[in-house]
Amino acid sequence: MDLDDKVITMTGSASDTATFTVGTDGTLDIVTTDAAGADADIQITADGTAELAGTTVTLDGGAGGVT
Repeated sequence: MDLDDKVITMTGSASDTATFTVGTDGTLDIVTTDAAGADADIQITADGTAELAGTTVTLDGGAGGVT
């Protein structure tokens, strides 16, 4: 794991990473990268309620759609 002021990068294997970046005004970007380009997914599991709140919540499933 690398910690660089506002950026945390975690490496699961040599070429698979998850990067958390804190931006201006409290924004948080989470980016997952899979070198094979196949399984760079984000999974959120909650024992109770998982909530997305904001003025705009956008789910972009790309060509595969959102399920």
